[in-house]
Amino acid sequence: MNVYTRIQILSSVLALTLAGFLGVVTSGCRGGTGSECVADSDCELGDLCLKRTQVIEGERYEELWGTCHVDDDDDLIPNDGDLSGSSLDRRCGVHVTSDPETGVQTVFEKVIGDCDDNCPDVSNARFSRRFVCMAKDDCCPASESAKEKATKFDRCADITDQTDTCSSCFSGENPTPKICYLGSSDGFDLDSRGCVHCRPLEEKIACATTADCNSAITAGRLPKPACSGKWQCTVNMADGTKSGFCKFFPKLVEMEDDDGYSQLWQLDSDWDGLGDECDNCPQSPNGLECKNPIFQLRCDVNQDGLITPAELMLGEQANRDGDRYGDACDLCPDLSDNDNGDLDHDGIGNPCDNDDDGDGVCDPGIVADDCHGSDNCPEIWNSSQHDMDHDGKGDECDSDADGDGVREDGDGSGVAGDNPCVGGNRRNCDDNCPGVRNSSQADENNNGIGDDCE
Repeated sequence: MNVYTRIQILSSVLALTLAGFLGVVTSGCRGGTGSECVADSDCELGDLCLKRTQVIEGERYEELWGTCHVDDDDDLIPNDGDLSGSSLDRRCGVHVTSDPETGVQTVFEKVIGDCDDNCPDVSNARFSRRFVCMAKDDCCPASESAKEKATKFDRCADITDQTDTCSSCFSGENPTPKICYLGSSDGFDLDSRGCVHCRPLEEKIACATTADCNSAITAGRLPKPACSGKWQCTVNMADGTKSGFCKFFPKLVEMEDDDGYSQLWQLDSDWDGLGDECDNCPQSPNGLECKNPIFQLRCDVNQDGLITPAELMLGEQANRDGDRYGDACDLCPDLSDNDNGDLDHDGIGNPCDNDDDGDGVCDPGIVADDCHGSDNCPEIWNSSQHDMDHDGKGDECDSDADGDGVREDGDGSGVAGDNPCVGGNRRNCDDNCPGVRNSSQADENNNGIGDDCE
């Protein structure tokens, strides 16, 4: 028997042994939670075989072996991710808030990896993706020859030891966050260094094409990005939009844990143990962490430093009217409604407020001691209730206050009086005498002021 034949036999035996072993794994006894697995069929009924993943050159790959877990919402974060026997003792979550005035995002705590799903019945997991400098981009200080050899998937750190401009954004005492956990449809601000800040874009530079954005960079009106990505014009030719604004579109890569695998995270803005997607008060703590002595003060609704039994009850997502808003944040806790707005900011929700706009005049159909009459502009503060044309609509909310058939903002620009009617024209122009009924819009000298009020 020659060496080649022996190798063939040994290879066949090895293949049969491996096949038999996998057959036992895949069709034999099912493993319980925490057991290794190759497929869901290796786990007890109700468990899934969850596997860690990596992204290599734009493609996602998962490990051959995984672990059996209960994952009711199938979002790759197990109900009991730390295998402690409890799905409540270490909830996943990123506690992040946004300043109401500046929009700046602040991250306070993060629990990522080996933790319990904070929305076990709602899929709410996301892969961590951070700002990066890619090898071929301007932010990378590598030589041109090195960049030519690099692939589009190589990062700057893969081809040079030199510090790229993106890395400098995350150094120092107050680093720019590598991840913006709260999104912004308008994009994010870049500072003078070109570093991304997790706050909504403050100044929108108008544009018709992306070339306009490039010109703005050259002129110093827009910063050159320190990380990979580019400014682009938001104009959408398909929907007929003729103008837009410059928005920065960053290039993002997935963050990896210490073992090189992709990281999953879940948002929990109020840090109460329930993810925002399944929390009936995502900005007001009223989840299971209210029961945790360490976090109880977060559920101190009136901020008096004491936790009452009633406040602790909020920790069970108390919701006595059964609508979508929990008692901790419901402005009409005894009235089931889908509008939790508060037009006059008096702490009483619009559906249960006798005077929505707070001008002292009752909403139509309401008779109450804290207001009077019937508001002719129920959503706009107008205590005078003036109604020039006596049509039942107050002047403050009447598009044609003088009732002459020509609207104050007749061209629909959003600014009344910016395009007054002249030359006898009455269409697609603004009333040239908004306080006087003048249906003819006569303006003999064509100065934009109607004859009847000049």
